[in-house]
Amino acid sequence: MDKPSRNTLSGIDAALADLLDTETQPDTVPDGWLTTQQWADKLGKSRCHIGRRISELVTSGRWESREFRVPTRGRGIYPTPHYRPCPG
Repeated sequence: MDKPSRNTLSGIDAALADLLDTETQPDTVPDGWLTTQQWADKLGKSRCHIGRRISELVTSGRWESREFRVPTRGRGIYPTPHYRPCPG
């Protein structure tokens, strides 16, 4: 069965189709935002150690956390926490 074109969908159906399309696309991660594993690799420490430290920094308000949808090895595109020092 063919997928109906966007031109034939009602406004709500078109909005839902657009939402589903964006959920299947990975986000563009801005510079400076890294995952726990990326910070661990960059700093030469274990992921576990860096994870504990980042958690402390986020709790204290010195770092911020945000989820980006990125490709993962086993789960497809999945929301993954990224971290960076707070600007300023």
